[in-house]
Formats: sequence, C-alpha cells, structure tokens
Amino acid sequence: MPAITIFGGIYCHGDEVARVVAEALQYEIVRDRDLIFEASKRYNVAEEKFLKAVVGKTSVFNKFTRERERCIAYLQCVLADAFKRGMRR
Repeated sequence: MPAITIFGGIYCHGDEVARVVAEALQYEIVRDRDLIFEASKRYNVAEEKFLKAVVGKTSVFNKFTRERERCIAYLQCVLADAFKRGMRR
C-alpha cells in the first residue's frame, strides 16, 4: 500500500488538503498522535516517553536502557499494523 506524507505549515490548510486527498484516494488518515496513542496503549509505555524518543534529546542513560530504540521499534510495529489494515481494504 502506498503512503502519502503531507507536511503543513502556517496558513496552508494542511488538514483540509489531507482530508480532501484521503477522500479522493479512499485512504485512511493516520496522524503521529494516533500512532503514539496506540503504541502507548499496546505496549504500556507513557505517551511522553514516545514523544521524547522521537523529538527529544537522547538520554545519557540510553546506552544502558535502549529506551529510545525500543520506543521507535514499538512505533514502527504500530505503523506496520496500520499499513496492513489499509492493505486489507
């Protein structure tokens, strides 16, 4: 299943553009926050940890805990499942 990524800026109506494109192509819109929420629920990890892993500074303890890599792997699993759901349509 192909994926389209839309980045929006101020005053460009990114949400509206995404909605129109998704409707026209019969795609599901999957937002970052949706993936983080699902991963948090599925793997019992706080949403803040996912946000920190993706956009935050890497902890000095990451060498030992590998928390950043684990959170990113969890997000990848959730994203892969979203792609699989889209392929079954």
